[in-house]
Amino acid sequence: MKKLTLLIVCLIAGMATAAAQSQGDKALGLNLNYASETSFGLGGKFQYNLTNHVRIEPEFNYYFKHDYVSFWDLGVNFHYLFPVAADVAIYPAVGLGYANAKAHFDEYSASDGKFQAKFGVGADFKLGSAWKLNIEPKYQLVDGFDQFIINVGLAYCF
Repeated sequence: MKKLTLLIVCLIAGMATAAAQSQGDKALGLNLNYASETSFGLGGKFQYNLTNHVRIEPEFNYYFKHDYVSFWDLGVNFHYLFPVAADVAIYPAVGLGYANAKAHFDEYSASDGKFQAKFGVGADFKLGSAWKLNIEPKYQLVDGFDQFIINVGLAYCF
């Protein structure tokens, strides 16, 4: 039993070391988003590892007009990275920000902005030493305009 426990501990430590990201690592990327209430969008993000496991991610997303409404959000997310394989990490994500919806009707338009909160999970897949792919399903809470979002992103690591 002691040998099995030691083996499991060694395997977990090896996985954590293999996929661990280091404090100070940075990445710049683009997202393709699908939102349940606003259709498709594009986004940009900057990621910075505060520690080996904690990452901060400022982001901006714009959702194209659908049913007379366009939407954008600006926020910051926090990730706690769990390395699960040599080139894969999973993470829970929480974020805060500001969201704005604009309704377009012929010559009339109106917009409304509100604070938002986001929570979800994600996974990073390293594609060599300089690129990574991620997928992140999350739920966005905006008073009167909650929606489910899935984003797929590609980021350049430096």
